Amino acid sequence: MFVSILFLLVVSVVSINLDSFEDLLMDQQEGMNSKLVFHHESYVPEERDGVLFYPASTELSDYLAITTEDPYALVNISGGQFNTYSYQDGVTELKYFDQTEGVHPQLLLNQTDLNTFVPSGVHVFLIFSNVSESKEYANIVHTLPHNNVTKHCFDLSESSYGMDFKHVPAIGVFSPLWTQLIEIQEPVSSEFVSQVLDDTFDLMNMDWSVE
Repeated sequence: MFVSILFLLVVSVVSINLDSFEDLLMDQQEGMNSKLVFHHESYVPEERDGVLFYPASTELSDYLAITTEDPYALVNISGGQFNTYSYQDGVTELKYFDQTEGVHPQLLLNQTDLNTFVPSGVHVFLIFSNVSESKEYANIVHTLPHNNVTKHCFDLSESSYGMDFKHVPAIGVFSPLWTQLIEIQEPVSSEFVSQVLDDTFDLMNMDWSVE
């Protein structure tokens, strides 16, 4: 189904609404990569820009953060995840979307933006896009016995993050030891996550000085 839709879109510039955009994302198969380019409807792209879509509603324009000042969005889809980039003269830059602030009403974890987060200790993140599929992992995070660990969640449907996750939902650990989140690989359990945290603290407490 997706292949036939994509063929139609390649030969013409097509308007698309938020529902159609979500349908395209749902049609992606595991391991399938796609790059979709959108432009602001008031902006007339040159043929060399290779634009396939323009938003049929302000709702999708807002969702992709497309404006007259930043008229392009490149949506890079990999499996069930996607990142959205500004696209100007062949140069791409990850677009910034604000994460909702406060405690998530269902997952009961503090919603924190990984793009601006600076680790000051050891932190556990639940990475998700579907709330109902993430409650088991949220429970694992809640029941971790480590009192010196902060617990957060990050919604991929609201904000892009500059890494691909092997599985979503996912649980990751962030600390000053590394520059971005470390995804805990399957199979995920309370015992395994606790062991990863113990190992992280051991690394942080090691004496790295050279005598």
